[in-house]
Amino acid sequence: MTMETTAIGSLPHHNIDSALEYAFGYSIPFLPQIPLRNPWEYMIPQALEGLPGLEAEGDGATFLNVSVWVGRCKAFQEKMDAAFSSNHTDAFSSFEPTAATWSSWQPFLWELEERGVKTAKIQIAGPLTSQWSIRTKDGTSPDQHPEIGSQIFRLILARSIAMSRRLLSAKIQPLLYLDEPGLYAFDPTNPRHILTLNELKLLIAALKKEGVLVGLHCCSNTHWESVLGLGLNVLSIDTRLSLTELLKRRDALQGFYKKGGRLSLGVIPSERGPELVKALHAPALFSQLQETFADTPHSNEILRSAIYTPACGLAFHSTEDTELIRTELERLRSLPLTN
Repeated sequence: MTMETTAIGSLPHHNIDSALEYAFGYSIPFLPQIPLRNPWEYMIPQALEGLPGLEAEGDGATFLNVSVWVGRCKAFQEKMDAAFSSNHTDAFSSFEPTAATWSSWQPFLWELEERGVKTAKIQIAGPLTSQWSIRTKDGTSPDQHPEIGSQIFRLILARSIAMSRRLLSAKIQPLLYLDEPGLYAFDPTNPRHILTLNELKLLIAALKKEGVLVGLHCCSNTHWESVLGLGLNVLSIDTRLSLTELLKRRDALQGFYKKGGRLSLGVIPSERGPELVKALHAPALFSQLQETFADTPHSNEILRSAIYTPACGLAFHSTEDTELIRTELERLRSLPLTN
């Protein structure tokens, strides 16, 4: 098996064509997000496009105008109810990304078909991070309106299904990463957190039933036993921040592997400019990785089946940095595994 590469999603490009050309340079092409071109392409406003009363600031901060939401939430709920109760394959088509917030979506689909790609990575902000990140314009807590959390959950599921069905209709296998950096705040003793985690597990199961390979990206430490029990196909981490802690959860990890789980290893650190150049040396990075896995059973099989990525999104890097990152990831793919 040849090791595979992809990226997390966001890029610093302003031009759609150049962003796409970059994304298709990986062994698994990914859907580019280019937020410096349009703040609605930051992860939270992009995922929640269509939620009544949603507003996005220039830095991607996301707010909800509750009075607008109250006036329109019933109609929005009815729209989602109609989609989830329908058996038509195009039931979720109205939740597909639009050019206003996902400028690369339609060009990405066209390129996938033109190039005959068989597997493609897409991504969307996960429901936990989305619920925990959104703020109200009047400063009140969204918890005062529990229906907001429910609509966020269903909207993300609806959009994920819409995107995935579009790929499946073209005979392309979707690999969908739920972006959940907010999991660093997850508290397994908090009943409300347990409830939202169970909802996330249901969302993952629904996507897998659609034929989607489901990944989750968390670029910080969290309660890994809980995450490993979600039923994921792929777990994506920042190796420098999280791998040592993750590997301590041996029993949970073995259960994850036995069910066919794969790791997505963010081996390229998040430094920029000269600091990134110093850190970028594929043989050294891979050697460190193998050393970390030294006491892990079946480490070579795990590393061979892994997907290799930057540690996080690249929106705040230079385009020169992104080219260096892709080059080193390609070098890493060709490195031999030592016994």
